Amino acid sequence: MALGLVEFEPADGEVAEQAWPLWSIVIRYHWTQTFPAGKVLRISHAYDNRPAGGLFYWSHPPEDWLLDSYAAYCIDEGTSRAIVAALPEAEGTGQVFGQAWNIAYVLRTANSWAGPIGRFRLTIDKGAEDRVVSLCAEGIVRTGPTTFVLEKTDFVPEGDLDILIVAPLED
Repeated sequence: MALGLVEFEPADGEVAEQAWPLWSIVIRYHWTQTFPAGKVLRISHAYDNRPAGGLFYWSHPPEDWLLDSYAAYCIDEGTSRAIVAALPEAEGTGQVFGQAWNIAYVLRTANSWAGPIGRFRLTIDKGAEDRVVSLCAEGIVRTGPTTFVLEKTDFVPEGDLDILIVAPLED
C-alpha cells in the first residue's frame, strides 16, 4: 500500500477483505515503414496479442461502479445476461467472477493517412465457446462458434476499438 500498488477493501459482513491491484503492464510495438511511391501496397498485420486483463466481477443489473465498463464495451442487456450465465457466482454476493481480457485496438492513427482505409477487415476469435465478447462496433458479424468479423470499405475510424473477452477462471 505504501508504494501505491494495492488497495484493500475491508471485510463487510459476509464478504472477506479484498485486495485490488493498482498496477498494470503495457507492451507497445513500434516500427518504421517506408512505402514505395506510386505503387499499390497491401499491408497485413498479424501478431500474438498479449492483452491486459485479470480478475473480472460483474452483476446484472450492473452496480454503479461497473457502468464505465458497460459504456466502454457497449455491453447491452443480452450481453450482460450472457456474462452472468457464463460465470460462477461469488458466494452470496450477487456478483459473478471470472477473468477478462481487455484488448485496445488502435484505429485512430488511420485518420492521419492520405485517405480512408480502402478495405478493412478485423477478425476476433474469443478462443472458446464459453467466453463472452463485447465491443462497440457497428456491423460486426458472427462467423463461427468463436469468431466474429468486422469488414468496412473506405473506412475512416472515429476512434479506437476496445474489446472485452470474459471467461470462467481457468484451473
